[in-house]
Amino acid sequence: MAEQFQFDPAPVDRAIARLNKLLEQVTRDAQRVGQLGHVTRPGDAPDTLAFHGKLTSSMSRLADQHQAFAQAVEAQIERLQLVKQQYTKTDQSAAAQLGGYR
Repeated sequence: MAEQFQFDPAPVDRAIARLNKLLEQVTRDAQRVGQLGHVTRPGDAPDTLAFHGKLTSSMSRLADQHQAFAQAVEAQIERLQLVKQQYTKTDQSAAAQLGGYR
């Protein structure tokens, strides 16, 4: 009896779903950081202005990191979808050659 191998897309689908959830969480966190930037208002004291300058700079870097991470997650999702598509096509092609795919 010959062994049969078939690509199972379920693990890839689960990985994509988890990455989408992670992306949603990162987006929510980025929105919260953005809201913090609008809430803080520097006072008149020079020390307060310096603090808020550093805080704004820090939040800007954090927003950039969130954006870079979100882009990396989106790229990973695209790669997983491409892998799934390639393996599915390979399975269909092999099955068609063997006469088992309709």
